[in-house]
Amino acid sequence: MSRYVSDDLVARIGGGEFPPGSKLPGEKELMAQYGVGRNTVREAVQGLVAMKMLDVRPRLGATVLSTAPEQALPRHQLISLMSSELTEDLYEMRLVLETEAAALCARRASSEDLSEIRRWHLVHGGEVDSGLAPWKTDLEFHNAIARGTGNSVLPLMLGAAADLLARDRAAASLLPGEARTAFVQHALVLEAIEAGDPELAREQMAVHIRTASEYVKRLREEGRGADLDETG
Repeated sequence: MSRYVSDDLVARIGGGEFPPGSKLPGEKELMAQYGVGRNTVREAVQGLVAMKMLDVRPRLGATVLSTAPEQALPRHQLISLMSSELTEDLYEMRLVLETEAAALCARRASSEDLSEIRRWHLVHGGEVDSGLAPWKTDLEFHNAIARGTGNSVLPLMLGAAADLLARDRAAASLLPGEARTAFVQHALVLEAIEAGDPELAREQMAVHIRTASEYVKRLREEGRGADLDETG
């Protein structure tokens, strides 16, 4: 449960709700907001302290330090944190579900569905340009595609996997260049959906997910190398 609270706080900070220099709500308020106990809140906050996003001092509370990627954890430490969550099984699941969602969306999306996908793509791009951590709008773009399939079960399945996908996106969006790459690939997926081309939509979504998977694998290898450098 502390992971969920931590992920959500990362999203709220990255989304600008708590800019650098501002204070997070106190423990009691966070406990009420998330419906959790004091220990869960403290674990979540300490996770953000470890990521150098918060500074916590007695009687002063938690102050936001930064949302900028370069001021989060060093790359190899961040990859170490991600490795337990970003598994091959997660990417395999995304490859199966989301490629077919893109193809179905290209066949079935209404004009309203397309407007919603475009809207989230633009919002996501604005956050990328602003240097924010845009994982939540990244997720909304994918959710909009799932809704555009017209399949009532598919969005629920992806929604049930949101906890796994959230940690993926939250961590990856803090890595230099990844958010921009995702935005460019989203544009190609959107283009194929707008063209009503299911095969191209499926192909572009597969490229997008495989790129993300390979990017994380490469960074993990760099992280292991950095650990060896530090201990050698």
